[in-house]
Amino acid sequence: MIPVDLTLQTNKVLLRPIEENDFDSFYELAQDEDAWKYFTLNLADKQHLKKWMEATFSDRQAKTRIPFTIIEKASKKIAGSMSLLNISLPDLRLEIGASWLGKEFRGTGINRHSNMQ
Repeated sequence: MIPVDLTLQTNKVLLRPIEENDFDSFYELAQDEDAWKYFTLNLADKQHLKKWMEATFSDRQAKTRIPFTIIEKASKKIAGSMSLLNISLPDLRLEIGASWLGKEFRGTGINRHSNMQ
């Protein structure tokens, strides 16, 4: 069983469970319309962001996804989100993905650190 309060970190990022009060920071980060061209929802839209966050909480409750808020350690700013998802304990399998970053954090190595590669 993976603990619901799991936090992960490298020297560059801290990944902690998404919280409802992350909404405003996520909304500010999401204001790059081009980022959502290939994403299932346009998180620059408040209703889409709300729907996305509700889905992450629902999936966490169902134990099929562990959504994280990515925090850049140097600035202590929220940089985006990533998840452990499609969790199948009987198969000892999960996927790392559903990642997105605010524009200022792309190309900085944060995604690589967030995916623990």
